[in-house]
Amino acid sequence: MVRVLSVCTALVVLVACAGGTGGGAGGSGNASEGAPAAQAGGWRQPSPDGRPATAGNSDVEAGRYLAVAALCNYCHTANWQPKGDVPVEQWLAGNPVGWEGPWGVTFASNLRLRAQEWTEDQWVQTLKTRKEREPMPWSSVNQMSESDARALYRFLKSLGPAGEHTPAPIGPGEPIPQSYTSMRVWDANTTLQAVANK
Repeated sequence: MVRVLSVCTALVVLVACAGGTGGGAGGSGNASEGAPAAQAGGWRQPSPDGRPATAGNSDVEAGRYLAVAALCNYCHTANWQPKGDVPVEQWLAGNPVGWEGPWGVTFASNLRLRAQEWTEDQWVQTLKTRKEREPMPWSSVNQMSESDARALYRFLKSLGPAGEHTPAPIGPGEPIPQSYTSMRVWDANTTLQAVANK
């Protein structure tokens, strides 16, 4: 639960504070991948949807920053925790360790393969509208500016494909053959009372 709250907090802070006046991560989807998007005076074009956006020397650079600052690697990169010293060549290729909770078990997607399979517009639309698959903090991701979503996509495309797709979700009560981390919140008083009664 602490990890999910950290991810949510980071995304909210990132969206609220990243852009400032005139910030943007590459403007429209027509910018070429990795092309510098700095405008006169060093400012960048605002996001087409008017939301704050992350600035960088290129969309790929801004996307790499977003992947780190928004804590994408915490779930979507295998072996990221606890040190976060995984080489960039292994980033965001999914994680075979699932997240278990009342929803069952879900596995963090291989974002590098998703970026190869989806168009940039499909990626942007998904980040803007998707709601399902806990514990992904979709309510925060849905607030990401169009420019930031495009920058993240372009970073993923620059990494190229790697790995395999992660396992399909497992429903509540179904057998769990893979490793997982529990996201359940236990009431300490109830748990202590149950132990005391044994």
